[in-house]
Amino acid sequence: MDSKRVKQSLHLIGKVYRSILDESQEYVIPQAISTIDASKEAYDNACRNKSQGSIPEPWGYSIQHDNPLKFKPVVVSNSVELQTDVYCDIRWADLDIPVVQDIKIRVWSTHQEIIFNENRDSQCVLNELTRKDRSINGRVVSRLHFDKANLITENHRSYHPEYHVQYGGISEDYELCWHPKKVNVPRLNYQPLELFLACQMIAANFFPEVYRDQIREKAEWRQEIIHYQKILLLGYYEKCLRAINNNESLLDALIV
Repeated sequence: MDSKRVKQSLHLIGKVYRSILDESQEYVIPQAISTIDASKEAYDNACRNKSQGSIPEPWGYSIQHDNPLKFKPVVVSNSVELQTDVYCDIRWADLDIPVVQDIKIRVWSTHQEIIFNENRDSQCVLNELTRKDRSINGRVVSRLHFDKANLITENHRSYHPEYHVQYGGISEDYELCWHPKKVNVPRLNYQPLELFLACQMIAANFFPEVYRDQIREKAEWRQEIIHYQKILLLGYYEKCLRAINNNESLLDALIV
């Protein structure tokens, strides 16, 4: 993957999704872009010095959980307002497909009937929600983790799809997420993903009219979608089709 192409994609996220992103785009995206060149230079230098014992670390960018890319609040069914954010760690080596894909999408709410239920939640949750010096409004009511299994670091007893999504994941304490941290299954097979496609998913689900009438009508957006579909999805779905045509179990074919 070309580092210039990655930076171009991040710039394009800020441009084509601008109408549904909040002001965080003004600093989160530039911060992510600013780390790319240094990580790519370090990777290239390590590759050139392999004979001297250098071990190349994948290059790319990350967006941190405490400084995520936020979307504007939106009212959904039953007049409930939700706000979505995304943070990630995406890195490449020699090929176009990332070797590290770690993307979290969080859905926040400040709706009182949703964020606290006296019959279900503890007093500790209420105390945290009402703490005067709490810097975050609301609570995470839905959380998705799109991941790529690492064959080196994954527990050898694990048995799940290489590319998968799990509900919950390991949440941060301040999120007060409904889902317990210790429950990290099931991990459901899902196609490879990166930030541009993750933003498409958020746009289509939370801003359907803007997505349908504005975003997907932009020529530069369509070109970027085609680019990522070819490098991320083509090989994945060819693998799926090959397993089906060979009368194999598709799930087992995707499991590592």
